[in-house]
Amino acid sequence: MRVMIVDDDRAVAETIAMLVKSCEHEVVATVTGGGLEAMRSFALHRPELVMLDIMMPKFNGFTVCHQLVSRDPKVKIVLMSGVVDQSYPSVGNCGAIDFMPKPLNLARVRETLDRIAGLREEPLLPL
Repeated sequence: MRVMIVDDDRAVAETIAMLVKSCEHEVVATVTGGGLEAMRSFALHRPELVMLDIMMPKFNGFTVCHQLVSRDPKVKIVLMSGVVDQSYPSVGNCGAIDFMPKPLNLARVRETLDRIAGLREEPLLPL
């Protein structure tokens, strides 16, 4: 699966990219410049999945999620945050298909990517 990582913390984004690659998925872009850069990069790389941090400058993850889904309804977006909880109302209302709390670990990333790629039978959890 073609994956774009979006996190304004470069070290976190690079770590997530390593986790995704170790799960044998392709990282087409690692975006660290905020929400506006994420929207531009999405148009250029056309990933199947966007792993998107919520707390970012120049448009937060909720705004970016809305924009990406409106541009491509087939895109799958997984929100990530170490600050915002999954129960926060905007998490379930922006078009994302899943949420992962930070810090991420390999097992959780692998499970999520496998479900999204259809490699496991369990359905995605509704937000």
